[in-house]
Amino acid sequence: MTQPSPTTNCQSPLTLDPAIALQAMADPLRLQVLNLLSKQELCVCDLCDRLQVKQPKLSFHLRQLREAGLIQARPQGRWTYYSLCPSRFAALQVWLQRFSQAQPAIADCCQD
Repeated sequence: MTQPSPTTNCQSPLTLDPAIALQAMADPLRLQVLNLLSKQELCVCDLCDRLQVKQPKLSFHLRQLREAGLIQARPQGRWTYYSLCPSRFAALQVWLQRFSQAQPAIADCCQD
């Protein structure tokens, strides 16, 4: 998979790797970040305040989400603002949809 840059552009072509996306979302703090970003774009300082975490810890988690292609960063002055990449969540939803519609056949091997 091509890794996005730290300032991921949601419009740039990127093949979403479901395993990497799901792994990035498997952390409770990252899920909180995604929940907050689903409402509005936020800068690091706002995220730190709302999540009650220190900036170095949050930066690590933001990097994981950026590398998975789930969020994008927008530098402005001395701050960096983060927002979701809705198209990547749509791609993940399409991938997950096949499991909810699965009708696996019953295996006929190993029968007595």
